Amino acid sequence: MKAQIELFALTKFAMIFFIFALSAILVSYGDREKSALCNSRAEFIAQGIGASFTQVINSPAEDERKIVPLETVLSSSSNDFARYNITIFNRAPDKKTLIITVKSNTQGCQGGASVGYPEENFELHYNDVGNRFSDNDNLNLTPSNTFSERSRYLILLKCSEKELTAGASVKHLFIEDCNAEKPSDCVLNFNDAFLTGLGKKCAFPDINSV
Repeated sequence: MKAQIELFALTKFAMIFFIFALSAILVSYGDREKSALCNSRAEFIAQGIGASFTQVINSPAEDERKIVPLETVLSSSSNDFARYNITIFNRAPDKKTLIITVKSNTQGCQGGASVGYPEENFELHYNDVGNRFSDNDNLNLTPSNTFSERSRYLILLKCSEKELTAGASVKHLFIEDCNAEKPSDCVLNFNDAFLTGLGKKCAFPDINSV
């Protein structure tokens, strides 16, 4: 009788241990699957942004505008979503390559891309909080921001100086973190809001909206 009780207890313990072990495996598998899906989505967004940069930089058109809508969150499954941010910066020390990183607040969920651009006669300009464009080396976009206006669009505008000067014409790529609800309300919208400084050299009034 005692042996039967001990065998029964041992069997119960083994079953409980098996159930816990199986649950841990399933949870671990589910977490890995979610992480893989989140990584895949982050990589997709980073590569898409990189492709937009490549298209604008290599386009034969002298002046071109590209609107990149930004998703509010990353989807890691049908029911789970993750907040994320995007960073665009010049790789030091050569500064001939743009690095795009998409990073989530979910551990291990991130993606990246890189884009080369001409070393000479090509200048980058990022907008800041006051929508002034400068030669800063990075831009941080917050599509998932809930505490202030979130990044809704990434606007890329390439233009060539139209002034007659000796040597090759200088090309400018303006990069805007736009939080307006409509792309037409962004700073880089081919209207009178951007006709100062370098904008005049690019002859924006003569550009047809894309």
